[in-house]
Amino acid sequence: MIRKQLIYIIILIVAISEVKAQYTPLLSQYMFNGLGYNPAFAGSNEVLTVSVADRNQWVGFDGAPVTQTITAHTPLKNENIALGLMLFRDVIGKTHNNGLFASYAYRMKWGNGKLSIGLTGGFSLMEARLSESVIIQQGDEVFSKNTPVCFLPNFSIGTYYYSSKFFVGFSSPFIFTEKYNVKTDKFMSVFDFNKNNFVVTGGYNYQINNEYALKPSLLLHTNLSTGSQLELDLAAENLRFGGIGFGYRLKDAVIFLLKAKINNQMFFGYAYGLTVSKLSNYNSGTHEFYLTYRFKYESKTVSSRFF
Repeated sequence: MIRKQLIYIIILIVAISEVKAQYTPLLSQYMFNGLGYNPAFAGSNEVLTVSVADRNQWVGFDGAPVTQTITAHTPLKNENIALGLMLFRDVIGKTHNNGLFASYAYRMKWGNGKLSIGLTGGFSLMEARLSESVIIQQGDEVFSKNTPVCFLPNFSIGTYYYSSKFFVGFSSPFIFTEKYNVKTDKFMSVFDFNKNNFVVTGGYNYQINNEYALKPSLLLHTNLSTGSQLELDLAAENLRFGGIGFGYRLKDAVIFLLKAKINNQMFFGYAYGLTVSKLSNYNSGTHEFYLTYRFKYESKTVSSRFF
């Protein structure tokens, strides 16, 4: 009995620790679709925008994270208000996490741009599918069943300033973390400030001429328990066709970025991350795809969007 509980707890600890590190959707193309990081990003394109993204991390590594998101956000007729919606699927090992979150942003003109303050609320459904594990000792009860599907509420807060020249954002996404309760055999949402995530994003649009621009950007992810991770990116963009870029996530990956402008409303993006950490010998990199569609209407105000 003790052995059974010990193995069960070890498996869950591993699963939960991985989920905590991944729960804030880690996307290399954060500058194009920041709703997962910051609810104040809602409406920043000034049109109804729908995006889908698929990220396969550490390809070839058994149980590596897979993240898929669908987001939609738009300003309302009252242009001070914007709404957003995000669905995501996160799989790490045998832990499955599916979420639905809605965002509200209040926006105001500030200088040549807009300042936005946002709030996201929603829930996810999490379970550890232990019965799918490949085991040596057949018939072990530990792996004969999955954990219950657990309802986990959560919320995010953030602020975001953007103009045609630059953007900067600060947020605390998914403020609650997940904890496994041995007595109830369930996951539960808990607040622990030391495990909160804080995200800073920023970028600048250097216009070379009417067709070309250089766009440096950064993402700083800080967790009081696990430390900080900084990503620096630089993209060269042709305003009619798209662009390419390179990035570096410190002590983790070198990133290649591609953005293709299909037409004035549709954009396709691809990112490849080459692992440079100790895991480099055990995977062939990370692939990330996204597709964005901007519906064809413009707000009455002059657009201040960065991208």
